[in-house]
Amino acid sequence: MFCLHGRNGLERFRVICTICLVFDALFVLIFSLSGLTASAYTAKTACYEKHGYTWHNVLALSLLVSAMFALWGVSLHGGITISGPGAPLQMVQLHRASRYGHVLLGWTFLAAVVDAIAYRQQPPVCAGKDRETMIQPAMTDSEEQAGLTELHVDAIWQMGYTVMWLIWVVGVVSSAMSAKRNIPVLEEALKEAEETQNQSLAEEANGTPTLVGRPVQPQFCLRVR
Repeated sequence: MFCLHGRNGLERFRVICTICLVFDALFVLIFSLSGLTASAYTAKTACYEKHGYTWHNVLALSLLVSAMFALWGVSLHGGITISGPGAPLQMVQLHRASRYGHVLLGWTFLAAVVDAIAYRQQPPVCAGKDRETMIQPAMTDSEEQAGLTELHVDAIWQMGYTVMWLIWVVGVVSSAMSAKRNIPVLEEALKEAEETQNQSLAEEANGTPTLVGRPVQPQFCLRVR
């Protein structure tokens, strides 16, 4: 939280959106690769088809939809992050950030329900070592020499993925709450900026005209007959 110390409300909101942007990009990659892996035809997929199980297609679609939500977050939080003197923060961006937090929470709850139903309907005979849909890194030679089994790698990956997912969701919800709190602040800032601009224009319009440049001297011509 040291990045938020000593900053005003709008600056804290921008810092939170920057953190969310990093995790948005990470989960675009994770969800996309996981969805493509889940939709690939493998021996496990053949086992599913043999036993009439089709929920794996729903899981793959759910992961791809989650990737689209993460991509939406990249576009939204990226625009807020790069806002500054050249591209001032707009009111519509705060409303969209607040709406995105609510929509993401709703989709997360729906995806969790779909995952729970899919795993309950999974045929026990098809549940093997590669039972997880979420893509995970493969073991390296150094990990094998250190005595790590695939079960350990799977547990480490699941713990790391869960922590990143929690940070992502909490960050998005925090940005939504911060956006809602800063809507009156931004309205006041925009109003003050408009009043300052109008005052400057009025002063220029009512000011004393000044002479710019060198005055033209009158020229006299003598006509000779």
